[in-house]
Amino acid sequence: MTQDLSTINGIIRYLKLWLESDPSTSTDSLKQGCMKMADILNAAISETDLELSQTGDTDESLAEPVESCILAYERLRDIVLDIAESASQGTGEAIRDFLNELEEAAEFLRRAQEELHTWLQAPITRCPRCGGQEGDPCPICHLELLFPDPQGGTESKFRSALLPQAYGPIFDAYTAVRNGEKTLSELIRLLPPVERDIREFIASVTASLSQQPDSASLIQARDTLVELNDGLRQIRKTWESRKMTDLQDGWAKVFRSAVRFERLRLELLEEFGGEQGLAKVSQERSQLSQQDSVSISFDD
Repeated sequence: MTQDLSTINGIIRYLKLWLESDPSTSTDSLKQGCMKMADILNAAISETDLELSQTGDTDESLAEPVESCILAYERLRDIVLDIAESASQGTGEAIRDFLNELEEAAEFLRRAQEELHTWLQAPITRCPRCGGQEGDPCPICHLELLFPDPQGGTESKFRSALLPQAYGPIFDAYTAVRNGEKTLSELIRLLPPVERDIREFIASVTASLSQQPDSASLIQARDTLVELNDGLRQIRKTWESRKMTDLQDGWAKVFRSAVRFERLRLELLEEFGGEQGLAKVSQERSQLSQQDSVSISFDD
Protein backbone atom coordinates (compact mmCIF):
# COMPACT_ATOMS: atom_id res chain seq x y z
CA MET A 1 0.00 0.00 0.00
CA THR A 2 1.35 3.43 -0.97
CA GLN A 3 1.96 5.68 2.02
CA ASP A 4 1.40 9.44 1.90
CA LEU A 5 4.52 11.38 2.90
CA SER A 6 3.29 14.76 1.65
CA THR A 7 2.05 15.89 5.08
CA ILE A 8 3.48 15.93 8.59
CA ASN A 9 0.77 13.54 9.77
CA GLY A 10 1.61 11.27 6.87
CA ILE A 11 5.29 11.24 7.87
CA ILE A 12 4.30 10.46 11.47
CA ARG A 13 2.21 7.49 10.36
CA TYR A 14 4.96 6.27 8.02
CA LEU A 15 7.61 6.66 10.68
CA LYS A 16 5.63 4.54 13.14
CA LEU A 17 5.34 1.79 10.54
CA TRP A 18 9.04 2.09 9.69
CA LEU A 19 9.98 1.69 13.35
CA GLU A 20 7.91 -1.52 13.39
CA SER A 21 9.85 -2.76 10.31
CA ASP A 22 6.65 -2.77 8.27
CA PRO A 23 7.45 -4.26 4.82
CA SER A 24 5.51 -1.48 3.07
CA THR A 25 8.14 1.06 4.22
CA SER A 26 11.74 1.69 3.24
CA THR A 27 14.56 3.85 4.55
CA ASP A 28 15.00 5.54 1.18
CA SER A 29 11.32 6.50 1.02
CA LEU A 30 11.46 7.84 4.57
CA LYS A 31 14.54 9.94 3.79
CA GLN A 32 13.10 11.30 0.54
CA GLY A 33 9.79 12.13 2.21
CA CYS A 34 11.56 13.99 5.03
CA MET A 35 13.80 15.93 2.63
CA LYS A 36 10.82 16.99 0.50
CA MET A 37 8.92 18.02 3.62
CA ALA A 38 11.93 20.12 4.72
CA ASP A 39 11.73 21.96 1.39
CA ILE A 40 8.00 22.56 1.84
CA LEU A 41 8.55 23.89 5.36
CA ASN A 42 11.40 26.15 4.21
CA ALA A 43 9.09 27.62 1.57
CA ALA A 44 6.36 28.16 4.19
CA ILE A 45 8.86 29.89 6.50
CA SER A 46 10.10 32.20 3.74
CA GLU A 47 6.59 33.06 2.56
CA THR A 48 5.26 33.75 6.05
CA ASP A 49 8.35 35.77 6.99
CA LEU A 50 7.94 37.87 3.85
CA GLU A 51 4.25 38.50 4.50
CA LEU A 52 4.99 39.51 8.09
CA SER A 53 7.80 41.86 7.07
CA GLN A 54 5.64 43.51 4.41
CA THR A 55 2.94 44.41 6.93
CA GLY A 56 5.40 46.50 8.96
CA ASP A 57 4.18 46.98 12.53
CA THR A 58 1.74 44.10 12.99
CA ASP A 59 -0.96 44.10 15.65
CA GLU A 60 0.00 41.78 18.51
CA SER A 61 -3.24 39.78 18.16
CA LEU A 62 -2.15 38.76 14.65
CA ALA A 63 1.62 38.73 15.09
CA GLU A 64 1.59 36.16 17.92
CA PRO A 65 -0.15 33.27 16.07
CA VAL A 66 1.78 34.02 12.85
CA GLU A 67 5.12 34.02 14.67
CA SER A 68 4.09 30.81 16.44
CA CYS A 69 3.43 29.23 13.04
CA ILE A 70 6.92 30.23 11.90
CA LEU A 71 8.48 28.73 15.02
CA ALA A 72 6.53 25.52 14.46
CA TYR A 73 7.61 25.35 10.81
CA GLU A 74 11.25 25.82 11.83
CA ARG A 75 11.05 23.15 14.52
CA LEU A 76 9.33 20.67 12.21
CA ARG A 77 11.92 21.30 9.50
CA ASP A 78 14.80 20.65 11.89
CA ILE A 79 13.19 17.44 13.14
CA VAL A 80 12.49 15.94 9.69
CA LEU A 81 16.09 16.71 8.68
CA ASP A 82 17.30 14.94 11.84
CA ILE A 83 15.08 11.97 11.01
CA ALA A 84 16.48 11.77 7.47
CA GLU A 85 20.05 11.83 8.79
CA SER A 86 19.38 9.28 11.53
CA ALA A 87 17.56 6.94 9.13
CA SER A 88 20.70 6.89 6.97
CA GLN A 89 22.72 5.82 9.99
CA GLY A 90 20.15 3.25 11.09
CA THR A 91 19.79 4.70 14.59
CA GLY A 92 16.28 3.54 15.42
CA GLU A 93 16.31 4.60 19.08
CA ALA A 94 17.20 8.18 18.18
CA ILE A 95 14.37 8.23 15.65
CA ARG A 96 11.90 7.12 18.35
CA ASP A 97 12.85 10.27 20.27
CA PHE A 98 12.45 12.35 17.11
CA LEU A 99 8.99 10.84 16.60
CA ASN A 100 7.88 12.19 19.98
CA GLU A 101 9.36 15.60 19.16
CA LEU A 102 7.66 15.57 15.76
CA GLU A 103 4.28 14.85 17.31
CA GLU A 104 4.79 17.65 19.86
CA ALA A 105 5.83 20.15 17.18
CA ALA A 106 2.85 19.14 15.00
CA GLU A 107 0.52 19.77 17.94
CA PHE A 108 2.15 23.17 18.53
CA LEU A 109 1.53 24.08 14.87
CA ARG A 110 -2.08 22.90 15.12
CA ARG A 111 -2.70 25.19 18.10
CA ALA A 112 -1.03 28.15 16.35
CA GLN A 113 -3.12 27.62 13.23
CA GLU A 114 -6.23 27.30 15.39
CA GLU A 115 -5.44 30.67 17.00
CA LEU A 116 -4.97 32.22 13.56
CA HIS A 117 -8.26 30.70 12.37
CA THR A 118 -10.02 32.11 15.46
CA TRP A 119 -8.54 35.54 14.67
CA LEU A 120 -9.86 35.36 11.09
CA GLN A 121 -13.29 34.17 12.22
CA ALA A 122 -13.79 36.87 14.86
CA PRO A 123 -16.58 39.32 13.85
CA ILE A 124 -14.23 42.30 14.14
CA THR A 125 -13.14 44.74 11.42
CA ARG A 126 -9.36 44.94 11.14
CA CYS A 127 -6.72 46.76 9.16
CA PRO A 128 -5.89 44.68 6.03
CA ARG A 129 -2.20 45.38 6.55
CA CYS A 130 -1.33 45.32 10.24
CA GLY A 131 -4.46 43.63 11.65
CA GLY A 132 -5.17 46.45 14.08
CA GLN A 133 -8.72 47.36 15.09
CA GLU A 134 -8.26 50.77 16.71
CA GLY A 135 -9.58 53.61 14.57
CA ASP A 136 -11.14 53.60 11.11
CA PRO A 137 -9.17 54.28 9.04
CA CYS A 138 -6.22 52.63 10.78
CA PRO A 139 -4.14 55.40 12.42
CA ILE A 140 -0.90 53.58 11.47
CA CYS A 141 -1.58 52.30 7.94
CA HIS A 142 -4.34 54.78 6.97
CA LEU A 143 -6.48 51.97 5.52
CA GLU A 144 -10.20 51.39 6.06
CA LEU A 145 -10.91 48.43 8.33
CA LEU A 146 -12.41 45.25 6.85
CA PHE A 147 -13.73 41.94 8.13
CA PRO A 148 -11.01 39.42 7.16
CA ASP A 149 -11.79 36.51 4.87
CA PRO A 150 -12.45 33.59 7.29
CA GLN A 151 -10.68 31.27 4.84
CA GLY A 152 -7.63 33.51 4.67
CA GLY A 153 -8.00 33.95 0.90
CA THR A 154 -6.04 30.75 0.25
CA GLU A 155 -6.37 27.66 -1.92
CA SER A 156 -7.88 29.53 -4.86
CA LYS A 157 -7.41 28.76 -8.53
CA PHE A 158 -5.70 31.23 -10.81
CA ARG A 159 -7.42 32.39 -13.99
CA SER A 160 -6.09 34.90 -16.51
CA ALA A 161 -7.61 36.59 -19.53
CA LEU A 162 -7.25 39.57 -21.84
CA LEU A 163 -9.80 42.29 -21.07
CA PRO A 164 -10.35 45.91 -22.16
CA GLN A 165 -8.06 48.44 -20.52
CA ALA A 166 -10.84 49.85 -18.32
CA TYR A 167 -10.62 46.76 -16.11
CA GLY A 168 -6.87 47.04 -15.52
CA PRO A 169 -6.94 49.84 -12.89
CA ILE A 170 -9.86 48.20 -11.08
CA PHE A 171 -8.05 44.88 -10.87
CA ASP A 172 -4.83 46.57 -9.70
CA ALA A 173 -6.75 48.44 -6.98
CA TYR A 174 -8.65 45.28 -5.96
CA THR A 175 -5.39 43.39 -5.56
CA ALA A 176 -3.83 46.28 -3.64
CA VAL A 177 -6.79 46.46 -1.22
CA ARG A 178 -6.55 42.71 -0.58
CA ASN A 179 -2.82 43.05 0.07
CA GLY A 180 -3.24 46.03 2.40
CA GLU A 181 -1.53 48.42 -0.01
CA LYS A 182 -4.43 50.74 -0.94
CA THR A 183 -7.56 52.04 0.70
CA LEU A 184 -10.96 50.62 -0.18
CA SER A 185 -12.14 54.12 -1.08
CA GLU A 186 -9.51 54.30 -3.86
CA LEU A 187 -11.04 51.23 -5.45
CA ILE A 188 -14.62 52.49 -5.10
CA ARG A 189 -13.68 55.74 -6.88
CA LEU A 190 -12.66 53.75 -9.98
CA LEU A 191 -16.04 52.06 -10.45
CA PRO A 192 -18.37 54.77 -11.92
CA PRO A 193 -17.03 54.83 -15.52
CA VAL A 194 -17.26 51.05 -15.87
CA GLU A 195 -20.65 50.97 -14.12
CA ARG A 196 -21.92 53.59 -16.57
CA ASP A 197 -20.63 51.63 -19.57
CA ILE A 198 -22.28 48.44 -18.36
CA ARG A 199 -25.63 50.18 -17.84
CA GLU A 200 -25.44 51.54 -21.39
CA PHE A 201 -24.61 48.07 -22.73
CA ILE A 202 -27.60 46.60 -20.86
CA ALA A 203 -29.92 49.26 -22.30
CA SER A 204 -28.59 48.66 -25.82
CA VAL A 205 -28.89 44.87 -25.61
CA THR A 206 -32.39 45.13 -24.08
CA ALA A 207 -33.49 47.38 -26.93
CA SER A 208 -32.07 44.95 -29.48
CA LEU A 209 -33.87 42.08 -27.75
CA SER A 210 -37.20 43.83 -28.29
CA GLN A 211 -36.48 43.55 -32.01
CA GLN A 212 -34.86 40.10 -31.90
CA PRO A 213 -36.51 38.34 -28.90
CA ASP A 214 -35.33 34.88 -29.98
CA SER A 215 -31.64 35.75 -30.38
CA ALA A 216 -29.68 33.38 -28.13
CA SER A 217 -26.60 35.63 -28.33
CA LEU A 218 -28.55 38.68 -27.17
CA ILE A 219 -30.16 36.75 -24.32
CA GLN A 220 -26.76 35.46 -23.17
CA ALA A 221 -25.28 38.95 -23.48
CA ARG A 222 -28.07 40.48 -21.38
CA ASP A 223 -27.75 37.84 -18.65
CA THR A 224 -23.97 38.17 -18.64
CA LEU A 225 -24.15 41.95 -18.34
CA VAL A 226 -26.64 41.67 -15.47
CA GLU A 227 -24.20 39.38 -13.64
CA LEU A 228 -21.33 41.76 -14.37
CA ASN A 229 -23.39 44.65 -12.99
CA ASP A 230 -24.21 42.57 -9.89
CA GLY A 231 -20.49 41.98 -9.37
CA LEU A 232 -19.74 45.70 -9.55
CA ARG A 233 -22.56 46.36 -7.05
CA GLN A 234 -21.14 43.74 -4.70
CA ILE A 235 -17.73 45.41 -4.83
CA ARG A 236 -19.40 48.74 -4.06
CA LYS A 237 -21.38 47.05 -1.26
CA THR A 238 -18.05 46.34 0.46
CA TRP A 239 -17.96 50.00 1.48
CA GLU A 240 -20.95 49.33 3.75
CA SER A 241 -20.49 45.65 4.65
CA ARG A 242 -16.68 45.94 5.06
CA LYS A 243 -16.47 42.22 4.25
CA MET A 244 -13.38 41.07 2.37
CA THR A 245 -15.52 38.21 1.02
CA ASP A 246 -17.88 40.71 -0.67
CA LEU A 247 -14.88 42.30 -2.36
CA GLN A 248 -13.48 38.95 -3.52
CA ASP A 249 -16.82 37.50 -4.63
CA GLY A 250 -17.74 40.72 -6.42
CA TRP A 251 -14.52 40.80 -8.42
CA ALA A 252 -14.85 37.09 -9.27
CA LYS A 253 -18.28 37.84 -10.79
CA VAL A 254 -16.92 40.84 -12.67
CA PHE A 255 -14.00 38.87 -14.07
CA ARG A 256 -16.03 35.85 -15.18
CA SER A 257 -18.76 37.99 -16.72
CA ALA A 258 -16.34 40.38 -18.43
CA VAL A 259 -14.50 37.47 -20.05
CA ARG A 260 -17.81 35.95 -21.20
CA PHE A 261 -19.15 39.27 -22.48
CA GLU A 262 -16.03 40.00 -24.54
CA ARG A 263 -16.61 36.74 -26.38
CA LEU A 264 -20.33 37.45 -26.80
CA ARG A 265 -19.70 41.03 -27.92
CA LEU A 266 -17.57 39.82 -30.81
CA GLU A 267 -20.19 37.21 -31.69
CA LEU A 268 -22.88 39.94 -31.75
CA LEU A 269 -20.77 42.09 -34.03
CA GLU A 270 -20.37 39.15 -36.39
CA GLU A 271 -24.09 38.31 -36.21
CA PHE A 272 -25.61 41.79 -36.53
CA GLY A 273 -22.83 44.11 -37.66
CA GLY A 274 -22.70 43.23 -41.32
CA GLU A 275 -19.46 43.80 -43.22
CA GLN A 276 -18.41 46.60 -40.86
CA GLY A 277 -18.97 44.34 -37.87
CA LEU A 278 -16.90 41.55 -39.39
CA ALA A 279 -14.09 44.01 -40.14
CA LYS A 280 -14.20 45.36 -36.58
CA VAL A 281 -14.06 41.85 -35.11
CA SER A 282 -11.05 41.00 -37.27
CA GLN A 283 -9.31 44.22 -36.22
CA GLU A 284 -10.01 43.71 -32.51
CA ARG A 285 -8.82 40.13 -32.52
CA SER A 286 -5.58 41.17 -34.19
CA GLN A 287 -5.02 43.82 -31.49
CA LEU A 288 -5.79 41.66 -28.43
CA SER A 289 -2.12 41.66 -27.41
CA GLN A 290 -2.34 45.44 -26.92
CA GLN A 291 -5.04 45.12 -24.26
CA ASP A 292 -4.44 44.73 -20.56
CA SER A 293 -3.88 41.18 -19.38
CA VAL A 294 -5.85 40.81 -16.16
CA SER A 295 -5.14 37.88 -13.83
CA ILE A 296 -7.41 36.93 -10.97
CA SER A 297 -7.69 34.03 -8.54
CA PHE A 298 -11.06 32.60 -7.63
CA ASP A 299 -12.76 29.26 -7.01
CA ASP A 300 -15.09 28.03 -9.73
